[in-house]
Amino acid sequence: MCIDCAEQRPLLAHPLPFTNVMSHQPSSTPHRILSAVPLASSAQAPIPRGGRELDKFFKALSDQTRRSILRLLRHRELSVGEIVGNFRLSQPTISRHLSVLKEAQLVTDSRSGQHVMYRLSPEELARGAGRFFIHFDECQDLLTRG
Repeated sequence: MCIDCAEQRPLLAHPLPFTNVMSHQPSSTPHRILSAVPLASSAQAPIPRGGRELDKFFKALSDQTRRSILRLLRHRELSVGEIVGNFRLSQPTISRHLSVLKEAQLVTDSRSGQHVMYRLSPEELARGAGRFFIHFDECQDLLTRG
């Protein structure tokens, strides 16, 4: 059932676009329930500048391992091997996490002989947080006082 119009219609036959659709099986017959509001028109909710960068920022921070890697790098640059030594994960797994962090520009890398060294990019970490909180005046006031 559509939350907005309370009509029983198949998803594809519904006249309004919706953002979040999830499956639900209340009985033996599968149903699809719309669980979100209609998509906003561009006049109502413009896509913020830097939206993709903000998505990458939050994707990078959404994983506990990546947050732990950032904490390791806050004091000094480390090689991939040194980072791997702090986890019970394989080197390829850590490298994938580092790739996500690099894509979000939260870390930078450089080659030192045979080693790739990673360092935190605190400016980008602050810039990403600022891109998010700029939309909330109350938070801006608290952040500048704090």
